[in-house]
Amino acid sequence: MQPWNEMLILGDQGRTPIRIRTYDFQVEGSDWYPKLYYYLNNAREGRTTPITEEEWPDVRSQVREYLGIPEPEKRYRIWLDSGYHDLLASMQPWQWNSSEELEKLILEKDQRLYTVRGVEPGISFTYEEWKTGENTGRAIMPKCSEPDETPPPPDPDHQYYSISLHDQFEGLQIIVRLSTIDLTPEMPLYGGDSHHNVAGIPNEHIVSTATCYIDMHNIKDAKISFQQETKIDSLMFNIAESMAMNRLFDVPECECASDDACSPDALQIVGSIPISRNGQILAWPNTVRSKAEPFSLADPSRPGYLRFATLWLGDPHYRICSTQNVPPQDSSWVDA
Repeated sequence: MQPWNEMLILGDQGRTPIRIRTYDFQVEGSDWYPKLYYYLNNAREGRTTPITEEEWPDVRSQVREYLGIPEPEKRYRIWLDSGYHDLLASMQPWQWNSSEELEKLILEKDQRLYTVRGVEPGISFTYEEWKTGENTGRAIMPKCSEPDETPPPPDPDHQYYSISLHDQFEGLQIIVRLSTIDLTPEMPLYGGDSHHNVAGIPNEHIVSTATCYIDMHNIKDAKISFQQETKIDSLMFNIAESMAMNRLFDVPECECASDDACSPDALQIVGSIPISRNGQILAWPNTVRSKAEPFSLADPSRPGYLRFATLWLGDPHYRICSTQNVPPQDSSWVDA
């Protein structure tokens, strides 16, 4: 019961304060292409006058100056896969004579300069305040609002609380399932769940899951990943910088039918926990969505397996119909 006591959620506030609270962020650079790119691209595509031989030295000088701009730390980048090598030093002589190549380099440099900053722990409240819950409702950058509107109220500070299922409730209702996943050299891969999900159906009132991994042999890369609902209100968050929003809060990119800003899906990637040893226990509340990820045989020439017990805790505030109240559905069970 102790794992459940430590992570069950009461109301709409978690068990520990949020480390970083912000509704906006400082963006440097832009998701619009630089003017230098448009100048080269329009001339090459015939939308403007072609660049003359007399103009090319000045164009190359501008490109050299742009590619030489110091780049921010990698951790601030919005485009994580934009490369890390020195663009200027790695250029070949022939590239200086190719408008198309210069355009590619300008775009890559632009991605490297597009960054988000000003979101670090310890800015709006100290570590000591975080430990006590004091001032944890204070945001680094407040909720967005129109200039002529009354600013929305700040978030409340964190209130610590404890839960003791043993002391507070009697007759806990738990659903138990024993499972085994067997792999063989002929079938060496387990495909995992198709999507993240919340355990149970509404009338079961499941509030938490605990899984004990009883025995595992010759498998690798087994893990459980998690998502949580994170409502991103367009009236409070700066969703105009959608790419920065996706990068900062790790939420899926939103697809809009028009150029209008739209709120991203209210699902935030929390992370994953590896399944690495016999006897390992994982427990989580139904405030997060879970997904068993694919895994495979460590040695593909030998069989392997993962055996585990899953326990689902019913909300102790409700009584649901259990097996002690339901007669056997097969008449042969009655006679047994």
